[in-house]
Amino acid sequence: GIATVYALAGRPDRAHAVLAQFDSDVRDTTLRRYFEPDRHTALAEIALAERRPRDAIEEFRRGDRRPDGPVEGCAICIHMALGRAFDQAQMPDSAIAMLERYVATPSWRRLAVDGDGLYLAPVYKRLGELYEGKGDRINAASYYSRFVELWNGADPELQPRVRDVRARLVRLENLDRR
Repeated sequence: GIATVYALAGRPDRAHAVLAQFDSDVRDTTLRRYFEPDRHTALAEIALAERRPRDAIEEFRRGDRRPDGPVEGCAICIHMALGRAFDQAQMPDSAIAMLERYVATPSWRRLAVDGDGLYLAPVYKRLGELYEGKGDRINAASYYSRFVELWNGADPELQPRVRDVRARLVRLENLDRR
């Protein structure tokens, strides 16, 4: 987990050091097997921090598996992770598919600290941008509207993002009127 946090914070060097320390300290094969999915998730986040999204995609997939089946710790986390990796890899169709699955999949994890409170608004905004980039104004407007509705009363420092998305919505509406 610490390696993942360092990678997310843009410190892949520290993340590598944490993993090296883990490898040095943990010799018990049962523990190593148990933590292997977390290790792959950390390696995936490191790959994203190092701008290697295709490596991240494979590592995220490895992080969602155990030898006897799926990890099953979080039904929606894999969709978010792969969506981010596909997005960084400039694979918009795959990014859309994964982010749509994140939005649509029911999960109790949405209530967790690292659930919807952290991810839902940015996912709505990014889906709007991805659909707009593909020329799909209807889906773009739908996700932009969800973002604005969710963050309408957000803190003042977040309001510039809301204003930007509102401007995008107006631009899309003007295109539809033509």
